[in-house]
Amino acid sequence: MIKKAAGLILVLSMLLTLGSCSQKLGKIKESPEAYVDKTIRVRGQLEKVFPLVLGSGSYSVGVLGDDTGVLPVLLQTKMASGSQIKIKARVAALTADSSDELEAALLGDLADEATVQALADNAKRLLMPLMQSLGINSVLVEQ
Repeated sequence: MIKKAAGLILVLSMLLTLGSCSQKLGKIKESPEAYVDKTIRVRGQLEKVFPLVLGSGSYSVGVLGDDTGVLPVLLQTKMASGSQIKIKARVAALTADSSDELEAALLGDLADEATVQALADNAKRLLMPLMQSLGINSVLVEQ
């Protein structure tokens, strides 16, 4: 009986560990379509942070990097440049260089915010040039 219980605990702990694994940014960058509209966990260092303060919320746009690559991220919590972070995020990938498509993705994630349109506009103004300079067509949106 004790062996069965110990085995069950081991299996459950392995499943919990596997479920909380972080995705590598390089894999997301290579194949964003595999992650679109999925909530994933990512970790890395915030290389740059640009604050967006609107209404009652404090958001920021940043560049998250790990040993495999970098991706832009819209953060819903205040974080400093240089911070090591682990977040849950949704991957929004664009099919083209489309600010309208990015705005629609942001509006969907920020639908409960009172100043959502102004926030989406400001985030879009920061994210589009950042994505273009990095040669990336996807962005992480913290959940």
